[in-house]
Amino acid sequence: MFCHMLSAIRFLQDFILIAASRKPSLLISTFAFLLSMSILAEEPQQKRSDVRVLIDVSGSMKKNDPENLRVPALQLITNLMPPDSEAGVWSFGKYVNMLVPHKKVDDAWKDMANKAAPTIKSNAMFTNIGDAMIKASYDWLSKNDEEKRSLILLTDGVVDISKDSFQNAQARVKIIKEVLPQLKNAGVNIHTVALSKDADINLLQRLSKETDGWFNQVEKAEELTPVFLKIFEQATDRDKVPIEGNEFDIDKAIEEFTLLVFTKKDAPQTVLVSPSKQKITSSSKIATVSWFEDVNFDLVTIKTPEPGTWMIQADMDPDNRVMIVSNLKMVTSSLPNNVLANEKLLLKVTLQQDDKIITKSEFLELATISNSILKEEQEKFAVEAMDDGKASDEKDGDGVFTSLLNVGEESGKVDVVINADSPTFKRQKRFQMNVYGSPMDIHPIVSDKPGVTHQLEITPKEEVISTENFTVKAKILTPEGTELELEAEDFGSIRKVIRVPFSEKGGRYTVDFSASGKTITQRDFSVSLPSFIFEQPIIEVKEPVKEPEPPEEIEKPAEPEQEVKTEETSAEETPPEETDEESQPAEGGSNLLLWASLGLVINLVIGAIGYLVWKRSKKSSQSTVEALKRELGAEEDNEESTT
Repeated sequence: MFCHMLSAIRFLQDFILIAASRKPSLLISTFAFLLSMSILAEEPQQKRSDVRVLIDVSGSMKKNDPENLRVPALQLITNLMPPDSEAGVWSFGKYVNMLVPHKKVDDAWKDMANKAAPTIKSNAMFTNIGDAMIKASYDWLSKNDEEKRSLILLTDGVVDISKDSFQNAQARVKIIKEVLPQLKNAGVNIHTVALSKDADINLLQRLSKETDGWFNQVEKAEELTPVFLKIFEQATDRDKVPIEGNEFDIDKAIEEFTLLVFTKKDAPQTVLVSPSKQKITSSSKIATVSWFEDVNFDLVTIKTPEPGTWMIQADMDPDNRVMIVSNLKMVTSSLPNNVLANEKLLLKVTLQQDDKIITKSEFLELATISNSILKEEQEKFAVEAMDDGKASDEKDGDGVFTSLLNVGEESGKVDVVINADSPTFKRQKRFQMNVYGSPMDIHPIVSDKPGVTHQLEITPKEEVISTENFTVKAKILTPEGTELELEAEDFGSIRKVIRVPFSEKGGRYTVDFSASGKTITQRDFSVSLPSFIFEQPIIEVKEPVKEPEPPEEIEKPAEPEQEVKTEETSAEETPPEETDEESQPAEGGSNLLLWASLGLVINLVIGAIGYLVWKRSKKSSQSTVEALKRELGAEEDNEESTT
């Protein structure tokens, strides 16, 4: 235990050094993050599985499951149940019947389950879901951390106990108000399967979400078997060895393996070839071989198998599995069935021999532990080798491999595959997770008035997270390039709001949200959301109209003084009258036009006066000339008469 604590402390020290070297504020957030990741939590522990299956046998199943494929689906999971686990099967209609007694799983229990499964019929009149849940959980009164408890509910209908609709409604309310809280307190995961669109989808989803279980809606009964396999892997904790191509390796530590091969109609018979080239089929008479054959799958269990590489001769399917019983196990920390996009989960893995963690460096140095995330069984978008936390100068590590598992930002189902690989053995664990999107809805209200803030209204998704202790922070890049850090304020009963300053010029805002709180199952979470972008309309700044600048004054050479002319000066030669400087019109604008007009009128008046003076002067001169002519003419006449 002491070495485990040292490893955790070393992990803390690494984070602290990174945080302190960058930013003091990062140090505080680092502590909060590590606390939420439960770094000092207990080491991985393999829990005993307790699985209880409820099968609807109401009359409507004749339509929705005409070939009674509930039978092979049930036989699949009962035959795959690990040794030392506990299980039981109940059928329900109007009444609830224990189909397979709830007890410790062994070969005798599996034989009993295989014989009981074909008795499933579709002849009941009602669908008493609540009573079935109560009777199947008879001893789940409080939580037991050593058990992994799962309730699998298959139905195609709604809560139906009577022809009286009021009684049916009361029975449904009882499930929500009484039965569900009790199972939550007992730590039970409720996995629900709706075999019809007419089933009470809302109720089944609620039962699963609030207990971190799985909800599956099956359109066709043919889909039941693979769905039950996925639920089985969520409900139990069995070691596997990986299938590579059509081969798998069995090491000396494996005491038993069970091979699951999915088959199709008209497919050739499945053949299993041992390392010594012995061919094994369903008709082989070998004491250590148990072969369960169905139209949809083959289930082969071999005890004390021959070590080496085994080969499968059959049509290969990605859901084929090899599950093992061994005293050399890979044990992982518990992972939730439902997570949020971009959520980071602390994953711990140990290799254990006889239920003790292996810490010897000569063993661990030969083993590689890695995890990968698969989308739709093919696309690997994260593969990471895990570290056991051993310093380079230490002989032995603590044997605990740790990693932060990032499930990605896309909603949907993903497979988490954890592999341990060494020259002498291989181990594998598989989980499937349902990834929800964002824990909140964001509604931007963009202001168009300077000085009025923008509002980012945030509404938590109540079907995914708890609205209590829900916090949201935002890092905002404004159009001006300024970075802001803001925290959401309460806004109404459950909503929150972030008020963003108005931009003087407008443009794009980029917001990076981080949210933390608890899921509806009261599990702590902390996630970062993809960047959120909104636009403020760009404001056009109108430039003020400028008055035209006056032309630059050109200095003229001084003119010589002119003699003052008399009134006889003609109008064309008369210069404009000089005025005082104070009375000169201002340059430019309306004053210039006014003074120009006034000057023109004055010039016209002066010109007119000059013209009249000139005309009168000319007329006077002509009269004088004519008078002189007459006088001269008279004298000439007189001189002639004298002569």
